[in-house]
Amino acid sequence: MLLIFIGVVFALIDVNIFFGIHIFDVLPDFIGYVLIAFGAFRVHRLGKKFKSLLLPSAVMVFISIAEYILNAIGILRALWGFPTVLFAIVGNVIPAVIIFFIIEGLRNIESERGIDLKTGRLYRIFPLWAIFTAIYVVFGLSASETVQTASGEISSAAYWLMLAGAAALVACMFVSVKRFYATEQTGSVTDPAESGQSPKKRPWEE
Repeated sequence: MLLIFIGVVFALIDVNIFFGIHIFDVLPDFIGYVLIAFGAFRVHRLGKKFKSLLLPSAVMVFISIAEYILNAIGILRALWGFPTVLFAIVGNVIPAVIIFFIIEGLRNIESERGIDLKTGRLYRIFPLWAIFTAIYVVFGLSASETVQTASGEISSAAYWLMLAGAAALVACMFVSVKRFYATEQTGSVTDPAESGQSPKKRPWEE
C-alpha cells in the first residue's frame, strides 16, 4: 500500500523546471506509475479494484515516459496540435481512472474489514480535482501560447486549483494509508459480519 501512495505523489504532484521549450519534471510521472503497478501487484488480494490498477498503470508508464522525453527535448511544447491534444486527454483521463480505482479499493477494505479509513474525504475531493483537471485541459488546449486570452487565464486558474486538489487528495490518502497500517499492526481489524456492523455505503448510496 505504501508503494501505491508514493506512486500517487509522483503521478499527481508536478514540479516542473523550464529551460525555454525544454521541461523537466522533478517528480517524473512514470516513476509514480511504476510504483503504483508494483504496489497494486503486491496488494491485489485486498480487492479487485487494486488488481484493476495493473493495466492502466502499465499503459501510463509508457505514455508518461514518452511524454517526459518529448518534454525534455522540447518537441511536445514546440508542436501545437494532435500530439499535444492526445497527451493532454489520455494523460489525464487514465490517471483519473487510476485514482478512482485506488479510492474504491480503500473503500472496499473499509466495508470488508469493518474499519474506518476516512475515504469519505477522498470521495468528496476527487470529483472537484477531476473537474478542475478537465477545465485546465479544455481551456489550455484552446488557448494560444503567445497571446494572453480568456481561455489562457481560465486554464491558469484551473491549473492551480487542480494542483491544490491533487495536494488534498495526497494528504487524505496519506491519512487512509496510515490508518490502514495502524490497524494491521494493532490487529484491531474486524470483519463486519463478526462485529455485527453492516458494510459502509458509498456517499451516493447514503
